[in-house]
Amino acid sequence: MGDIHQLPPVVADTEVRRYLLHEFGGIYFFNAKVFRDSQPRFLELTKKFRQTDPLFGKMLDCVADGNIRAEDLAPFNRHVVRFDDLPDRSKYIILAPDNQTVFDLNMRFLNALKGEEWASDAVISGQFDPSSFPTDETLRLKIGAKVVLLRNDPQKRWVNGTSALISKLSGESVWIEVGGKEHELEKHVWEKIKYEYNSEKRHLVENVIGSFKQFPIRLAWALTIHKSQGMTLDKVYLDLARGAFAHGQTYVALSRCRSMNGLALARPLRSEDIIVDPNALAYRSAFQVL
Repeated sequence: MGDIHQLPPVVADTEVRRYLLHEFGGIYFFNAKVFRDSQPRFLELTKKFRQTDPLFGKMLDCVADGNIRAEDLAPFNRHVVRFDDLPDRSKYIILAPDNQTVFDLNMRFLNALKGEEWASDAVISGQFDPSSFPTDETLRLKIGAKVVLLRNDPQKRWVNGTSALISKLSGESVWIEVGGKEHELEKHVWEKIKYEYNSEKRHLVENVIGSFKQFPIRLAWALTIHKSQGMTLDKVYLDLARGAFAHGQTYVALSRCRSMNGLALARPLRSEDIIVDPNALAYRSAFQVL
């Protein structure tokens, strides 16, 4: 089901969105008819496992609900600092809302590394919109580059979201270092699925219309907030220079961090950075509250 306070579901396919709106009246899990028909009970879990500081946890709850005033942001804004002034900046992952900021930052750090740049071009077939590419069409790497894994490893050596370093590049091969161990990385194939909604039969037809083959990694000195969902990070540098623009975006970024001490900001948070979609919070009305 996911956390409704985080970024909304991505429904890029217009046919899927049309189906969800026509059949259920919305894109959230609680729009399913079973919630209207059965009225399940609502039980809210309150224990946080990522954060142990109760004050930090309470502040995150306020951001999640949008129940926060400008003056309430002061504890966060005490952590504003220039990235280059951080004493241990190599340990931080920069989170930003938009792809262009993240790309520019990653190129800056990649270019700063010594050594020869290596590149791998993705093999793309059929219909695969560039906005849906799971990683860069041309993946540019150097030895020592910080990357993040984008798929779970069948041998369970890493999971989607694991951080790694590029340890060796040779010919068409890539090796990564994870937890002090070196592994050769294999390319992965992502399929592009197109759904067509049959309104008479009221079901979706699934068709594979394209594929994208590339090493399942991306540069990770900086990540988009969207790509950071699900991650737990010790050090987060939040760059909202261009502003937040989506429901739950700022909450996701702040809540990736284990503690306030591991958080740093490029600029002060503003009230307009806290965006909450009332439709997303309507889930409470679908349950009987205990």
